[in-house]
Amino acid sequence: MAGGPITVDVFKCHLMSIDDAIANGIYGDVEFTPAQRAALDAIFPTGVCDYAQGDARRP
Repeated sequence: MAGGPITVDVFKCHLMSIDDAIANGIYGDVEFTPAQRAALDAIFPTGVCDYAQGDARRP
């Protein structure tokens, strides 16, 4: 999964909302503009990977 650890042990990730990712500091100390936030919402409508939860499923 893009942005994941280089351990190659996550086939499908659990998801967290973008709001939770921002609150948890996943994106660092960045302040998103309204346009950037809208782009995140458009690109990741179901959320972003939560690598802290490990693998969600294997084939």
